[in-house]
Amino acid sequence: MPYYPDIEFSIKLANVIGDHPLKDFTKMQVFLYSISWLLIPVAPFLTIMKLCNENEITVEALIGVSCNITVYLHGMVRCSVLFFGRRQMKSLIETTKHFWTLENYDIIVRKTRKETIIYTSIIFSFTLSGCVKRHLNLSETGLYFPPWAPKHLVVLVQDIATEWELLGFIASDILFRTLIIQLTMQLKLLNRRLLKLYDFDEHDEQMIQNEFRVCVEHYVMLIRCAEGINKLYSKLFMVAFASLTFSCTVSLYMVM
Repeated sequence: MPYYPDIEFSIKLANVIGDHPLKDFTKMQVFLYSISWLLIPVAPFLTIMKLCNENEITVEALIGVSCNITVYLHGMVRCSVLFFGRRQMKSLIETTKHFWTLENYDIIVRKTRKETIIYTSIIFSFTLSGCVKRHLNLSETGLYFPPWAPKHLVVLVQDIATEWELLGFIASDILFRTLIIQLTMQLKLLNRRLLKLYDFDEHDEQMIQNEFRVCVEHYVMLIRCAEGINKLYSKLFMVAFASLTFSCTVSLYMVM
């Protein structure tokens, strides 16, 4: 069974930022990953610089620019997990090649591909609107603008960093969603195949044993796949949960 189209899409996105799971730590992959370290920390660094230059740092001012720090650090952690966890990702993706053929495969592909396009379009549109908003109101960016650098150029670097880290978010989210969908469907196929064992004649003992052995081997493979997903994404979700909790806390504080 070939790679599912959504998996191939996530691989292409990950390749742009140096997190291609099917490639080793090549010079190009390391170079692209190093770009992440050059781009993504720019906004947090300039935000901290502005706070240091303030005569007085208030809680409101700190909260107002907190997203410039947490969001990009979250993106950096996610890119790093994908970069150093490429072997785990490769193992998961290679496992899908041994999955049983899905019923109504073309219909399922069209449905999930449409959902993937919608999700990607919404995320990019939302992010681009934020980029435009920053250029229209430079004073609200929370960044320190060096005297020698044009302000819009500095914000443009932040925009590029935002889109760059966004590729990692989308790639990992789509891969996780696709793996879960595939795993769920494989379990349903396995359940149907096990139920069909009752349809065999009791004299076909050897055939029943062979079929049962195939089902057990497939079940073991699915369990190992689920364990691999949990091992890889537990780190990402822990960071995402911490970032989301902090953002919600900040929002509640600002409302109150």
